[in-house]
Amino acid sequence: MIIAFLLLLNLPLLATAATGGKICQTGQLCNPIGSEDLTTFVDKITATALKIGIPIAGLFIIWAGFKFVTARGDETAIKDAKKIFWYTIIGTAVLLAASLIATVLGDTVRQLGS
Repeated sequence: MIIAFLLLLNLPLLATAATGGKICQTGQLCNPIGSEDLTTFVDKITATALKIGIPIAGLFIIWAGFKFVTARGDETAIKDAKKIFWYTIIGTAVLLAASLIATVLGDTVRQLGS
């Protein structure tokens, strides 16, 4: 009962956090994403994907190098290490290309909207 009461007291704080710090008036629908249009939303998504994807790609390149070193001439282990390395390079290229395409399309849409 006490926990439910404390949660009830914190509802305005939770609502403020969900709306990015903006307090909504009663009866209004607030924007929880914080983006005014689709292009800025896509920009935020691609920036987040790059912030997450690039370090993961770096870790996989390090893992592939570790697999190369520990292969010690074993052909199947070297083949697996090469596969990890090339899949990581291809995945990183796809991630960067998707970011580039999203940026180009977003800029084009902004210019057309002006």
